[in-house]
Amino acid sequence: MINISWQWLTELLSLNKITFNVLNNKLNLAGFEIENINKKDNGDKIIEISNTSNRLDTTNITGMIKEVSSIISHKINFYKTQNHLKIYRKNLSNNSIYDTIMYGFSAEITIEESPEWLKDKLKLYNINSYNNVLDIINFIKIKWSQEIEIWGCNKIHNQNKQPDTMNESEFIDYLKNYRYKKLWDQLKIKNTNLKNIIIKTEILEINNIKTKINVKSKHENQIYRYNLLEAYNEAIILISYLCKTNIINIHLLSHNKKQFKSILTSDKNINNLLGPCTNKNNIMQGYLKPQRISRILTQLYFLKYNNYQNKNYYIEIPENRVYDVYREIDIIEEISRIYGFDYFIDKIPKNNQIGLKRINKYRIEHIKSILRSLGLSETMHYSIYDQSKKGIQIYNPLTSEHNHLRNNLLSSLLNAYIKNKKNDSPGFNIFEISRIFQMKNELYQESHHMSGIIGGEKYLRNEWQSKPQNLSWFQAKGEIEELFTRLNLNIKWDKPKENFYIYNRLKKYLHPKYTAYLYINKKPIGIFGEIQMSSLLENTYAKIYGFEIAIDPIIVVHLATITFKEYSKYPSIIRDISFNVTNKISFQDIHSLLQTIHNPIIESIYLFDVYTNNSETNKIAIRIIYRANNSTLQTDAVDRLELEIKNYIKKYIKQKFNL
Repeated sequence: MINISWQWLTELLSLNKITFNVLNNKLNLAGFEIENINKKDNGDKIIEISNTSNRLDTTNITGMIKEVSSIISHKINFYKTQNHLKIYRKNLSNNSIYDTIMYGFSAEITIEESPEWLKDKLKLYNINSYNNVLDIINFIKIKWSQEIEIWGCNKIHNQNKQPDTMNESEFIDYLKNYRYKKLWDQLKIKNTNLKNIIIKTEILEINNIKTKINVKSKHENQIYRYNLLEAYNEAIILISYLCKTNIINIHLLSHNKKQFKSILTSDKNINNLLGPCTNKNNIMQGYLKPQRISRILTQLYFLKYNNYQNKNYYIEIPENRVYDVYREIDIIEEISRIYGFDYFIDKIPKNNQIGLKRINKYRIEHIKSILRSLGLSETMHYSIYDQSKKGIQIYNPLTSEHNHLRNNLLSSLLNAYIKNKKNDSPGFNIFEISRIFQMKNELYQESHHMSGIIGGEKYLRNEWQSKPQNLSWFQAKGEIEELFTRLNLNIKWDKPKENFYIYNRLKKYLHPKYTAYLYINKKPIGIFGEIQMSSLLENTYAKIYGFEIAIDPIIVVHLATITFKEYSKYPSIIRDISFNVTNKISFQDIHSLLQTIHNPIIESIYLFDVYTNNSETNKIAIRIIYRANNSTLQTDAVDRLELEIKNYIKKYIKQKFNL
């Protein structure tokens, strides 16, 4: 809240052509409101203006006048109260409790009654007039909200070092040791013989403001430091003129001025957010012109620096506004406030174009649809938990029970399953697609995973009259293969044989003998295996299978182009080949070898049986289907090719494994 005289406002802004009602409307549109008007005996009126809580710069007369000048685009007559002063600047020490100290010396001052104009200004604010010195101090406090202190002594002491050459600590010691003291009551005495004074003002560092009794609040001192030089300048001019004295050797002790970052914006961004507007006659004129935007920025005392490489430009904010204007959106709001909120069209533009979804979004929705069609229900769990000390720890967590970001999804699904079983609820097939968080190369990363649980209840029957059976490992594996078949992705299965981050985090839940890696383009993307429920839940014999797969490799994989060929009209010949091999050789090795045989009559190759004779050898049975496109196959040709395949396999095993 600020009280300001209408005559004073008119004097500083030349409001002869603007009526009080017009100004009232402009202030209301700009976010200010006139709460009350007090009429004075001299015909003047005191206007009580309320401001917003973030505009502390408008809680003094000069700040409000500067704001009014921006709103009505009038120049301020402050230059009449300012003069060029020679000021000696010194740096404060880093551990100083002060942010700024200013002081000047005056000898042989004349303390007398104030002129009428000064008395009238104070009378408007119900302040009694004492003498010219005290009235000037009160006047500066009203106008600039700055405290000016007078320190006085009747004798000038002779010492080796003069006060005007002292640093901060020496100057404060000087005030204490040479009987200089802060005056107030003594100045109220009309016949005082005070002749020599120090005119001083100060601003404390933010952390030390509470130690100063006469400081009203931390925010007030913080925001008012920007006008300290102007306030002190006017005080010096008034004391020199009204007290018939000269001020010598004015010193400024301060820290280096804090630098504030400029704000980048552009005319395009401003108009995109504000939209079209009308002129003062309510006629549509489209978007704000660049020239109009520049004029408004000038009214706000913002400095504009063009970037000649593009159409963007930087805005430098004046020091009195850096605490409420520090983003691009704040600048745009200020432009609309000065131009007038009511002149902008408040209708959202119509958009007939349908938004586009990213391929990632479509792919994830496709995966969810397939999993739901396979009988799995979607779930969602909290991303914060307290299970793994190896996960990413959260600073200042909401509760001590939730202080880590999860690095897998399967553990949350298992916890939900166990909780339901303990409550005597039936098992269920569930899945979740969400983010996991991990540390990689000392960097935080998040990625999409999908995880699920299959099985848990006996519901499979070979015949209606037979007892239900648990889901087998191969039947559960078939569900995963169905998912990737419908995604048109070719995956490979293999046993765990390399370091893989998903397996490392989940192997404590998985049966070591019934776990497999899933590969795409020879890179592991996930794991599938049987869950060891006996270690998680007592008295349970249900077989549960879990999987967790990274989503990103599935989305970015380049699908093979589908080609069509004529279906052969001729019958096929099916031959089975079986042979004993060491357990060092897997079917994947044999299958990869057979893929290198590019014979057109080989239609398909697949494994149909594996038999373990002992701990060292396996018997692998392979079924090969032969078919020709243009003729019926002869048995002799198939026999010769089958013999070549057997010899080729034996030669490969002998060369690679030295068997």
